[in-house]
Amino acid sequence: METNLLNDTTWNELVDVMELSTVEKSINLYFNELDTLLNALNELELSHDVQNIERQVHSAKGSSLTFGAEKLGHSLQKLELLFKEILAGQSPDLLGANILIQITKISPLIIQTRDAISKKLNKI
Repeated sequence: METNLLNDTTWNELVDVMELSTVEKSINLYFNELDTLLNALNELELSHDVQNIERQVHSAKGSSLTFGAEKLGHSLQKLELLFKEILAGQSPDLLGANILIQITKISPLIIQTRDAISKKLNKI
């Protein structure tokens, strides 16, 4: 399952250019970012939180792609685009179902990605 979740080339390039302690610190920061995002998604109120959550999703997307977590990064990108549509004036009521579908896909993907990265880190 790790192969589907992480791009091995991106991961290997990252660990080749960084010291192990830096990789570990970066991963801990990334995991904290994912935890914060997961909590925010679970508590999301479309009428209030759209701009803040869109920024969190954008940041987590970039971090995910940096660590080679392409599947999660692409799922976050889809969610980010839905939030951008709301910020551009689209009704939250029209997009709410699509956002909930993306969130239900992303939540387990975050956990799976964390597990895959932890396994990779233990192999270093």
